[in-house]
Amino acid sequence: MKFSPFAWMLIVALAGNSCAAAVDPPPTFAELLKQYRALGLPLPPEKAKLVRFRVHESEMVDGKLKPAVYWLAFELKPGTKTENPILISLSDLGEWQPNRWDWGIIRFEDTKGNRSALKDVAIDADDALVLATQCHARGWNDLADDLLKSALKNDPKSPLRDWRKMLCETSWSHWLAQTLHPTADRAPVAKRLRELIKSDPDLDKEENRAFLKSLELALVPSKAKPGSTEALIDGLVDYAIDPSSVPDLEKGEPYWSITERGFDAIPALIAHLEDERLTRSMDGFRPRRVRHLVADIIEGLGGNTYSKESATEWWNEVRKGKEEAYLLEHVLPPKPKGDEEVWISGHMIRVLSAKYPKQIPVLYRKVLEKRPELGGYHLSAALLRIPGPAKEKLDLLLEAANHKDRDNFQREPALRAIAQLDKKLFEKLLLARIENIPKEENNWYDVYISELIVEADDPKLWIALEKAAKSASVAVRVELIIVFGSNHDPKQRTERLRLLAGFLDDTDVLSEKDPTGLTGGTGPGEVRNIAAGRLAYLVGVEVEKQNTPAEYQAILRKAVKEELKRTLDKPK
Repeated sequence: MKFSPFAWMLIVALAGNSCAAAVDPPPTFAELLKQYRALGLPLPPEKAKLVRFRVHESEMVDGKLKPAVYWLAFELKPGTKTENPILISLSDLGEWQPNRWDWGIIRFEDTKGNRSALKDVAIDADDALVLATQCHARGWNDLADDLLKSALKNDPKSPLRDWRKMLCETSWSHWLAQTLHPTADRAPVAKRLRELIKSDPDLDKEENRAFLKSLELALVPSKAKPGSTEALIDGLVDYAIDPSSVPDLEKGEPYWSITERGFDAIPALIAHLEDERLTRSMDGFRPRRVRHLVADIIEGLGGNTYSKESATEWWNEVRKGKEEAYLLEHVLPPKPKGDEEVWISGHMIRVLSAKYPKQIPVLYRKVLEKRPELGGYHLSAALLRIPGPAKEKLDLLLEAANHKDRDNFQREPALRAIAQLDKKLFEKLLLARIENIPKEENNWYDVYISELIVEADDPKLWIALEKAAKSASVAVRVELIIVFGSNHDPKQRTERLRLLAGFLDDTDVLSEKDPTGLTGGTGPGEVRNIAAGRLAYLVGVEVEKQNTPAEYQAILRKAVKEELKRTLDKPK
């Protein structure tokens, strides 16, 4: 499970506590390990490697090369060319997978527990104490001792005489993070948190007691009739997905199953607007209770959730009319004023597709004719879900895919939907789009649609894309580099690398100062340098900064070409 970002948010929100400080003499490693285990903290698996990885690249500062900065962690799962390893976070001891887009090129080096692992490593006293204990458990006492010395040097304000307090904070963070894990048994987690609160006055505070109470309420077994709205609401305590970021999950998810019941679910939803049971999901820095999720559904259906009273007042007014008429009246937002952004109601689309499926094609056509600026993802996904002849669906999706207004959000989701109904037709349409990418005009939507090529099987599409790229303007070429060089999707990776490699000798200049930022601020925005930067990111090439930007770019291009030769010429 890769939930460390969730864990970090929960720690920031709730773990700003201090355990009782004990002015003790410095501990022995045996004492550290004993306390570590007493707090229920897990040790890394025997086979997990201690790895060193870069979190800040080297850079030139005032004419001098500032070395890169590294962190240490245990590796649970090795990385690949397309995936970073899964690590153990030192702050909460949860599983964590760094994101390549945020972290750039990362080299994970097996340190084998050597003392040299600490070169250029930045680590604070809290993390060093945890890691030193883990190293001691492996028998790496020299490295453990160096870790503590390094931590005191880097963080003298956190003396190790407070080691009990520091381990206690790690334990609190660890068990808080476990409340978010989608498969963790939360009963022993609640027990641990309860013991920590009882044992330390600094943890015995209102917000922590409230959190524990919410967790304990979530552990009470449901008594609702299976399949009922009440049972689905009870199931939200184990819901670990943020519904705002996943608008069209498959059926069976409790959140959307409740939503699809529409008006039938609203009385039960209102009854749970003060439900403090803890779920397994986060919203920003807020651990979500059931009341947050039911409020989202009510608001998605147009309701007012400032209070139970306001929601009831809204419901008493709405229930006077018919559900279908209400949904059709409110599913599309009013036309925006100025630069205001508005969206189709994904919640109402879900109800319409589940209960009034004949309205989806009518609504889709209305959007295409009168509101093409609205996104088409909800509607194209709903069209695929409802019953009906594939030909009728394809006719409507073709209308969206060929919409006259290029600057809207209809064409790309329509093409994706067509790909699921008729692959050959999808490839034919995509080929036409690629062959007609504007040569001079820099239009993001036209270029972005070309990324759908990874969903196709016809090799002629890549030949057409390469031809279109070579004859396009510098701006369009750079947009293509950004689109095809910004993720590690393993689909057709070789073809994507070959496309980008075709730009490595392109000396045309986008800008003297490279507004894309893809050269890392190391020189003008030549197409070849922008391509090299993206390819280095994709294939894991890293070189040290040089005295001049030109030297750095030349070395990077050479290194990328050598790595591509090894990658692309490798026997299948």
